[in-house]
Amino acid sequence: MAVVPFAWTYDETSVAFDGDALTINDKRLPLDRIERLSRNLSVSTAPGSTNRLDCGVRLLADGEVSSIAFRGDATSEAWGPWRPSWDVLDALVSAEIEPRLLTRTLGAVEASGAAEIGSLRAKGRGRYTVTAETLQPRTLFARPIPWKWITGIEDDVFQIVTVDPRGKRRHHATGLATSEWDAWQVPLLWRHFAG
Repeated sequence: MAVVPFAWTYDETSVAFDGDALTINDKRLPLDRIERLSRNLSVSTAPGSTNRLDCGVRLLADGEVSSIAFRGDATSEAWGPWRPSWDVLDALVSAEIEPRLLTRTLGAVEASGAAEIGSLRAKGRGRYTVTAETLQPRTLFARPIPWKWITGIEDDVFQIVTVDPRGKRRHHATGLATSEWDAWQVPLLWRHFAG
């Protein structure tokens, strides 16, 4: 389903979509030139935080990072007066940007056998290597996690639950937060390769 063009301004950030490109404060980002995406939707339940909600997206295109962020109150479904704007942006990201980036990752795995995802920096190397069979941390002595062993992915830090062929259940704390670059791809890649 195609997303219809839109335009709005929130907290000195103007955002528009014309069907081909997303424009953030006069910076035009053609969808085909967006290289990486980072998403954030988190609620702070720490004492004194009053259920503060933070959500937004960061995009890397043509070597530059652009971002859109909202802050609100998670105690009601409205979140804040900006909720309709977030819903439209979220629909664009889900329908147009994520599928393009996921297709690139799958293409890289098919072409070269592996791709890197999950980085703390926009231009940094991925902290995980993805193959058609496994997800493997790029650290010394790290064991690959076979996609077919994964039974669930939980939390905002992607705790992976696996069951090996002998029936042993394990929890793997990936340390990969949902707001990191490309991290949103992990559950989608799992469904693709394990399916």
